[in-house]
Amino acid sequence: STLLSIPYPSTNTPPDKLLRQLGWSLILFRSILHYRFYFDKGLPVRGSIAFGPAVVEDDVFAGQCILHAYEDAQKLELAAVVLHPTAEKEFNELFGDDRDLSRSYNVPFRNSDSEQRLVLLPTVEKKDYSPWLPFDIRGYVAEAFLKHNKALSPQDRVKLDNTEMCLRFFKLTCPHLFEDAALGQTTSPPS
Repeated sequence: STLLSIPYPSTNTPPDKLLRQLGWSLILFRSILHYRFYFDKGLPVRGSIAFGPAVVEDDVFAGQCILHAYEDAQKLELAAVVLHPTAEKEFNELFGDDRDLSRSYNVPFRNSDSEQRLVLLPTVEKKDYSPWLPFDIRGYVAEAFLKHNKALSPQDRVKLDNTEMCLRFFKLTCPHLFEDAALGQTTSPPS
């Protein structure tokens, strides 16, 4: 497991809004890059971002927000990074309706339930990587799940299907984020 955190000063007065927005932007971009790195390496990860007080002492971390994020990520039935309701509240307060980093999506959970949650958009381009979301989305997702000669269990197939559907939803609902900025075109199959 990986823990990424936004440290706020331990005072009764929270930092001003601009500083909080900066901290959140950094953790959101870092989370997207982290997700993307592991996905491209064939390790599709599940993650959750929660918000709240925590104690950090050297390499010991404790707090309800850490438990929320961990439990949320363990229940996800897709490879994605979601915002826990505690983080969603803070995110909405800071960014309002700006949805260039996330989209509301009906997220499937392990117990067959689903819940509308904000999901981070994995569209930040990284140098030296092939374009994100090539023509064959299903093949791209399957390659990530199968990259290390891993046999897919029935549960893994469910996650693969759910991940594919989530990425298709993103591509349909925010095509401008999936365009080649230089060409002004959406990603097309290789020639």
